[in-house]
Formats: sequence, C-alpha cells, structure tokens
Amino acid sequence: MLLTTVLHLLCLASLAAAFLFNRASWDGLKVTWGMDTHNPNTFAALPRQESEAKQDGWTKIADCDKRNAVVSFLRQQQVSGVRYVKDNDYSIILLFDRNGYIAGIQCGNGTDPVSHSIHIPMRETGLATTSWTKGHCFAYMGMHYWHNLTADMSCEYFFPAFLLYNKGALTAFGWATGLGLTSKRFEHPPHAAFSSFLNPVPLCLNQYAQLSTMHIYFTSDPTAIAC
Repeated sequence: MLLTTVLHLLCLASLAAAFLFNRASWDGLKVTWGMDTHNPNTFAALPRQESEAKQDGWTKIADCDKRNAVVSFLRQQQVSGVRYVKDNDYSIILLFDRNGYIAGIQCGNGTDPVSHSIHIPMRETGLATTSWTKGHCFAYMGMHYWHNLTADMSCEYFFPAFLLYNKGALTAFGWATGLGLTSKRFEHPPHAAFSSFLNPVPLCLNQYAQLSTMHIYFTSDPTAIAC
C-alpha cells in the first residue's frame, strides 16, 4: 500500500480526536509555516471562540447532541465539540465546547475517533519512554518528533503526524502526508528539505518529490521559535 493511501487512513482513523487548548501558556492558535511573514496565509490566526468563528465567516457543520457530543457528518460517529469549517475547506475543522471555547482541531473522522485518540506529553521530557523519535529543529517550527521513525521502515507505517517542542514545552503539532493536497493551509517541502526535519529520512520517501505538511501552533508568535 502506498504512503499516500496509508497516511490518509491513519489521519482519519487515529488522529481525529481533539487537542486541548486550555493551557495557560498557549496564547494563540495559528496555522501554516512560512518564511514570508507578509503572506496572509503564513501563520494565519484561527478563532479560539465560537463567536469569533461566526464573525470571521466560519460555517457550522455539526452541533452537539443531548449528550454533548457531535454526530459526525462523515460516518455518524461521535466526536466531542461543535464543528466549523471556512470556505468549504475541510483541511481544518475547528471544534468548540458547549461554552463556545476552542477544544480541538479535526482533520477527519474514523471508525472510533475516541478510543483511537492518543495522549501527547505537554513536556518534551515526557517523550523519553514513548515511541516518538527526535528529528531536527527548524526556525519558526521547533524540535520535531516523529512516531517510531527508522531509515528502513516501510512507508506503509509512516505516522502522519508530528510534534513540535520549544524550550521543552509542546508548542505545536502537524500533519505530514504524501498526498498532493492543494489547500492553502498546507506547505509542500521538497525532497531536498526532508533531512531538515526528519532524522533519519526513511529510504521509502525517496519516491516522493515533496510532502504536504501543516503546522498548527499554540502560540501567538511562531516567529519567536528558534533553534
């Protein structure tokens, strides 16, 4: 099975559950890395309150049921939160709690999004006993961590998400896929840049000229992230 297919399935089945945004040190929510900070798509701010989403033109696609869960528009599975998209772009689905505050971000919905969710350590030291492997640090991104990455792995098992830490704290996460995704929310690093954030670079990635990646930040100023 090709990397493009596997990444898509893993993204839907394993990582649709919400990331929590109620930490005091998380003072923003921005998306999409770029060196050109004058580009409006670079470090684009996302609303953190439902009222802001409505004012900014986001559209509600699902509401809470009586048990304070969402009935999925994809497969009628339940995912916590009221969900919004903008301009019919489903690359980012914002989830808000019943009080109207941001509760997570969703990229899809799988067969069991609740039991397939994963716990992410808030501190970098918490990764020591996990299968997350250290990649490289990159400006405006932070230190990358990839799940169970090896040089000789099959791309069938390439995990489509990565974590980013700055000064030992979780400050962002992201998606990485071999699919040719066209949303303005995605970046497209070329093969020559893979070694800047992957360590090692799996040999199976030699067949890909580029990846589609998305960086999602919990800070108001990603440009302050340095290596």
